[in-house]
Amino acid sequence: MNLKKVRKLFLALVWAMAILPLLLKAIFPSLWPLWLALVFGLGAAAIAVTLIWWRCPHCGAGLGHGVPKFCPSCGHKLDDLQ
Repeated sequence: MNLKKVRKLFLALVWAMAILPLLLKAIFPSLWPLWLALVFGLGAAAIAVTLIWWRCPHCGAGLGHGVPKFCPSCGHKLDDLQ
């Protein structure tokens, strides 16, 4: 999976983590454990995506937080994020 797809997947999970619980709360106010579990599940999925796929395509090192232009480990330019 390239870095652009990983970034889009991460952002989609974060947006879902923010929006879906609010929708569930409005539709089903008495099912708060469901939307609380949904928030934790989506958060765990976002963290897993970051840990598994947010890596340099050249050396395989983790890219850390943010959107770097260069790999912090090997220094290669990360073109596919733009």
